[in-house]
Amino acid sequence: MAELAATKRLQGYVGAPTESAVYFVDHLLIAAEDHFGAICRLVEHAAPVLYADKVLARAGIAACARATWMLDPSVDADHRAARGLTQRLAGLKANAELVKESVEARKSYQARREEVIAQCRAAGLTVTRRDSAAYVGEGIPSERSLMKKLFGTATSGLADFGAFSQTWLSRFVHSDPAGLAESIMDSLPPGVQAPHVAGTVMKGLAADSGRVNTLMAMCTAAYVTAAGIFLRHQGWLDDDWTKTVTNVRGLVRTTIGFSSSQ
Repeated sequence: MAELAATKRLQGYVGAPTESAVYFVDHLLIAAEDHFGAICRLVEHAAPVLYADKVLARAGIAACARATWMLDPSVDADHRAARGLTQRLAGLKANAELVKESVEARKSYQARREEVIAQCRAAGLTVTRRDSAAYVGEGIPSERSLMKKLFGTATSGLADFGAFSQTWLSRFVHSDPAGLAESIMDSLPPGVQAPHVAGTVMKGLAADSGRVNTLMAMCTAAYVTAAGIFLRHQGWLDDDWTKTVTNVRGLVRTTIGFSSSQ
């Protein structure tokens, strides 16, 4: 691949940064599949669900957004390699924080991180350190900006929906009281206006097609977009997949019914 040749100068210093980016994206897509699959299993379950469907959707969409950024076809091979290295540094930092009780393990991760930083600089890459974070070239964008760009790509221009969805879904991820109240009211059966009414039984997801359709349209658009970029990068994208992407974009616009005025 031309991309591998373009980053060959880095191989002797920091391993295979482009392959690292692809490897990480592969894991992000697996995570997204797991989250979205769990939503499907929740729909099949009769018990009511207040938060979980939206939390799972947010986690899966965020994974797709990160994957789309990692293999963004609009940037060159060196930028993709730098993003892979930045993610590697972030992973080593996270691992070191997870094993704080083990001084030896923490020092091992920290030493490996410093080694990668030194190798990047030896290869002529710019490594920026800010507080405890380190990144190669650019930093990792916020999830809000990543999701905004993802939906701008997924829906041919609905970037505003990305910002809206990130803000809306974050209410449930972070247990915002207003988000909980919204979830409770959404789960009430038809004709019931308050959750404390005697005998009230919350409805399951299977009885709320509007809620499920909206979430799954968002999730499908996110996954198809990220997977499409991954397949294109690997040289596996064909005409059938291109048609699928086009159809999904139409589905999202119809199901979500979102406009920038919302």
